[in-house]
Parts: sequence; C-alpha cells; structure tokens
Amino acid sequence: MKKLLLLTLCIQLQAYDFNFKQIEDKQRIEAAGYSYNFDFEQIEKDKKQIWEFSNKNRIDFDWNEPSHQYFFWINLADMATTVYALENRDSLYEGNFLLDDRPEIEELLLQKVVVSYVFHQYGLFSGKEVTDDWLSLTNFLVTLATIHNYVLIQKHD
Repeated sequence: MKKLLLLTLCIQLQAYDFNFKQIEDKQRIEAAGYSYNFDFEQIEKDKKQIWEFSNKNRIDFDWNEPSHQYFFWINLADMATTVYALENRDSLYEGNFLLDDRPEIEELLLQKVVVSYVFHQYGLFSGKEVTDDWLSLTNFLVTLATIHNYVLIQKHD
C-alpha cells in the first residue's frame, strides 16, 4: 500500500527548474576535494521527461466550477459515512462490488483515486457539455449513495 501511495504521489511531481550553475558548481566541488560525476545534460533530459509525464497525468480540477467542487466534497462525504458505518455498525457492510464487505480506509481512498483518474482520462472534467452531463450524473449517484449510508447509520443506531 505504501508503494502504491508513493507511486500516486510521484505521478503528481513537478519538474522544477533548479537553475544549476554547472561551471561554478564543478569548480566549487573540485576545490573542496570531491570528485564531480554529475551529467547535467542527462539531468536536463530527465527533467523534461518528468515534466511531460507530470503534465500528461495530472488531474486538473477547475476549483471555480461548482460541479467539480461538488464532486470532491460529495466523494469525501461518501467516504466519511462509509468509514463511520463500517467502524461503528457491526451489521453494516460495503455495498460496492469493487470492494470487499469490510474494506480498509486505504482501499476506499485508492478506489476513489483510481475512479477519479479514469474519469479524468475519459475527459469527465474537460468542461464540455456532454461530459458535464456525465459529471452531473456521477454527482447525483454518489449523493444517493451518501444519503443511503446516512439512512443506514440512523436505522441501525
């Protein structure tokens, strides 16, 4: 699980320009008595590849778009009610067919991240009219699931 989380975080890395001063750095390192083994050309190539990969795989929500904000908050509420129900009600279980009956919080979070990533790959957050309809449907279904969780928590109190 830790490796998967690390991989997820690495996908979102930014390639920052550290502005290496190659000649000055080499002279300073050699003057200190250390050997100089950096290949700055390769570092620049790697930086460009990381930047391209990061931009290609980034999920960019438009936080000014109400449907995108709602997507985030309703999924958070769904996770919170699910975790609360599983931890505090022995008679309740997870109804999502992608997960087992009593998933760990990491599994719930991973499922939300993977589904969001798949939605991103299919352009669900692109702002086009067709995708906005799908996003609205997704928000509606997650809202129903969250309300259902809440009703079950109250019913099995």
